[in-house]
Amino acid sequence: MVNAPQPPLRLALDSDTLERVAEKNREVNRELAAWRALSLSTDGFEDTQGAQA
Repeated sequence: MVNAPQPPLRLALDSDTLERVAEKNREVNRELAAWRALSLSTDGFEDTQGAQA
């Protein structure tokens, strides 16, 4: 792995760890889906209060 051209940032080394990481990713995906509309609604938002100070 040391010589791999693109080594992983994180490596789950057994089935229990792999499943825990997969579950965490599912939780993150559920949260992203639940708040997607709000997240997207902030595109282009600029802090105009800071510009006036």
